[in-house]
Amino acid sequence: MLPIVLTKKQKILIIGAGNAAIIKLKTLKENNHKITILSKEFPQNLSEFSFKKKTGDFYELKMSFFKKFDLIYLAIPIENKTEFIKKINKIKEKKLINILADHTLGNFIHPCTRKNDNFMVSVSTYGKNPKKARLLCEKFIKLDEN
Repeated sequence: MLPIVLTKKQKILIIGAGNAAIIKLKTLKENNHKITILSKEFPQNLSEFSFKKKTGDFYELKMSFFKKFDLIYLAIPIENKTEFIKKINKIKEKKLINILADHTLGNFIHPCTRKNDNFMVSVSTYGKNPKKARLLCEKFIKLDEN
């Protein structure tokens, strides 16, 4: 695995508008990316974030919809695994996609990244324990501050 550190604006698609989407938005807002969120519903208050809102269903999207995005984060539950994997495999041929429900289905994992004035730290647990990655990352940053 190679960690991905985003250093310039990307066109990002987040599919889903639940808690996982909010976590991604918090991580991505720092670099002022062009973010689009696609979801059937928007149950959360997302007013603190800057993004383009689209209402729709992942399973009904045509492949051409994904062309304009650099990175795709899929933050929805897997409903029909056979249909889901078939669609994901087509997307993976041309795009970087992170599947939050099952990291093994995507083609990249976004590590937890924190930075301060001196350095940037990225920690990954290969998608197995994101909370532990976050805690370790924050611990490393605090070591430098002391």
